[in-house]
Amino acid sequence: MGLCVGGKWCRRQECRKRCDGWFGTMGEIRDACRSACHNSTSFTKEDFLCSGDYIDQEYVIGRYKYDPCRGDDITLPGFLDPLNNIERQEEQRKEMLPVYAGLGLLFFAALIVITMSR
Repeated sequence: MGLCVGGKWCRRQECRKRCDGWFGTMGEIRDACRSACHNSTSFTKEDFLCSGDYIDQEYVIGRYKYDPCRGDDITLPGFLDPLNNIERQEEQRKEMLPVYAGLGLLFFAALIVITMSR
């Protein structure tokens, strides 16, 4: 683009180019980033995604299935299963495993008795 003598306009253009580079394939997020360049041009990618000032992190997780801020309390498994149902179901399955095994053995024993009695 060459020499830019616009001050604020030039910073906005650079900010928009950064947004295009960061979020080229993520259309909605790229557009939100480009819109954020109107108010502030000094944010970083982490500031934009993780601060909560520009975009909700839950939207990124829900739409693109990845966690942009790995060190915080919002995680992909926590977003997809907020009540921790999967963990409770796993525990319940482990508790019921002996019951299912016993019922399976009882079923096969009944089959053997039925076939032997014929």
